[in-house]
Amino acid sequence: MTNFEFMEAAEARVKELWRKLEERDGKKLPSPEVDFSLRSRGTAGMSWKGKVYFNLAYVKNNAKKMIDETIPHEVAHAWLTATRDPSHISGGINFYTGRRKKRNVHGDTFRATVQFLGGQGRRTHDMTPDLNMVRTRKTQRWAYRCECCKKELQVSTVVHNRMLRGTRYIHPKCGSSGVLTPIYNVRRIG
Repeated sequence: MTNFEFMEAAEARVKELWRKLEERDGKKLPSPEVDFSLRSRGTAGMSWKGKVYFNLAYVKNNAKKMIDETIPHEVAHAWLTATRDPSHISGGINFYTGRRKKRNVHGDTFRATVQFLGGQGRRTHDMTPDLNMVRTRKTQRWAYRCECCKKELQVSTVVHNRMLRGTRYIHPKCGSSGVLTPIYNVRRIG
């Protein structure tokens, strides 16, 4: 199944499942917006603020599972949020403890709703994404040298930028005498 075919099928499936829930509960609520911009290695779908998001990186290897399991899972979350089910709204503050009340978004109500929609009601999936489609951020490393032991160290861009602004970092093994200095006016690694 191509991404375009999946997108059409997903939008139709979301509307179909939403109508099924409206008929079951006798409520008419606006259908969630469908978005395909989710990017991650571990998240196939997500429901947030009236939208359901799907990760196209999972479609190549798992299109049927996405339609059969992920879509009912996310539609159930969207429905329970829209109907203000206690498992999906902020519970406020517990009067006795002063702490926030805990929610169980994957509890009994959620599982029953997903199973009504034809899903399995599981919290996690066992699908693998097409890693060529997953955008990942590579961290850049910068080469520095300890003045005391002359060892070369690699630091992140955050630490590098702090050093450029004047923060002094020392080599933990050498202590205060191990000041880090850039190598060759700092070269980027990776």
